[in-house]
Amino acid sequence: MHGTIRNILIALASVSSLTASSYAEGLDGRWQGYYTCGAHALKPEQGAFAWPHVGFNVNNGMVSGRHDFINRQGIPTNVVFNGRIEPTGSVRIEVVSRFGNGGENFHQTLAGQAVSPGAIELTGPALNPRGISVRNCRLTLTLVAASQVTPAPLVQTQITTHQDTGNQERQRLEAQRQTIETERQKVAELARRAAAEKSEATAQAQRAAEDRKVAEGARRQTEELKRQNTLTPPATELSPIAADPPMPEQSSPAPSSLPQRTASSNPLSVTAEIGILAVFLFGESGSSP
Repeated sequence: MHGTIRNILIALASVSSLTASSYAEGLDGRWQGYYTCGAHALKPEQGAFAWPHVGFNVNNGMVSGRHDFINRQGIPTNVVFNGRIEPTGSVRIEVVSRFGNGGENFHQTLAGQAVSPGAIELTGPALNPRGISVRNCRLTLTLVAASQVTPAPLVQTQITTHQDTGNQERQRLEAQRQTIETERQKVAELARRAAAEKSEATAQAQRAAEDRKVAEGARRQTEELKRQNTLTPPATELSPIAADPPMPEQSSPAPSSLPQRTASSNPLSVTAEIGILAVFLFGESGSSP
């Protein structure tokens, strides 16, 4: 009796698992997402926004999507969606938004449920790089084109179910590994850039210190020259008159007792005076007895 009940429970569990797995596989295909977020909690001036056409793909229950845009500051930015649809129909998507230089814009976890074979509703808060919730967001996925799945016999499905689950798990782990590796490479690149910028800043600081040292030395040399010029008296220059020795004074001859007539530089005047003197002399001679 107990063995019969045990077999019944195992059969029911297998049927439930097969039904859920088939339901998840039925969601494979191309989807379109409508992503909306409310106003920024810390910056109210940054109001709500909506992206009405975000492309998604679902393959073996793995969800992936990407959206590139230019933010309000004019910076190229992207957002990447990666998640999984559980066999029960529950959906969980991890979202990471980054700037073009690799810096984080925001991240979040969206959780929801497949409300129908062609619609999935998810919600979750957007967190800034410090982990603070800044926006409330919603993602609505609508099936655009379902993947063609060939139905298999029940027995074969039972045989391959565990293989499919293992493949999905490996794919999920591989996707996570690739995501982690991509993030590691971005972090390493940012660290390399930061080290290069720090090295350049150190070199500039050293050059600036050397320039200041040279300028200080020049300033001190200039002040020393000024001080020396202030302490040294200027050399006394001799005037042209003082430079030449005084000429010795010549003694002039004593004046004659008789008045002397200064000879005229005019020869006619000298001749006239001689003639007058001769007349005077001869005239006196003739008149004498």
